[in-house]
Amino acid sequence: MLLARLVNEALKSSFAGLECCVGIPGTVGGAISMDAGTRHEWIGRAVRDLVVLDPGRGLRRYEGSEIEWGYRHTSLGPSEIVLEATFELESGVKEAIGREMDDRLRRRRQSQPAGKATCGSVFRNPGDRSSGELIESCGLKGFRVGGAQVSEVHSNFIVNVGGASAADVVAVMRHVHDEVLARQGVDLQPEVKLLGFAS
Repeated sequence: MLLARLVNEALKSSFAGLECCVGIPGTVGGAISMDAGTRHEWIGRAVRDLVVLDPGRGLRRYEGSEIEWGYRHTSLGPSEIVLEATFELESGVKEAIGREMDDRLRRRRQSQPAGKATCGSVFRNPGDRSSGELIESCGLKGFRVGGAQVSEVHSNFIVNVGGASAADVVAVMRHVHDEVLARQGVDLQPEVKLLGFAS
């Protein structure tokens, strides 16, 4: 299920607790596995229980309280695939929830490359510092490899400007990481998961 659909279903049913996920691309399983949300609120706070598939080991059920949730981090194993999740949400006033979601979505659209093909934020914010600010301070806005480019709107997004391959995106990520490390002394950690590539 797409995360956007879950957020919309919660709104339709007047359930509060997923407002922090509005406007985030991807699936519910992916959002849970990386604890998607904002800098201060995460989807994991609303998870009551979940079922995962660990290839070679089978199915496993977790209570939400058994999982370590944090900023772009969970204690789920790297091979565990989220199959089912139950959320514990609060009844609310639909209009108020809608206003909160609209406000958050408006802020995202003003500060992020809306309407562009991206994988979302690329690097975790290191502590109180913003990855976007660090990347921009190194003059990397607009840096491009093939069809993958550091967004001109928000430096912590890589946009597909036409025909980008996964290798193009990873090449941009590596260059950005190395430049920020060399110039700012900050070892940026990926927020996205790389499959088929060394991190």
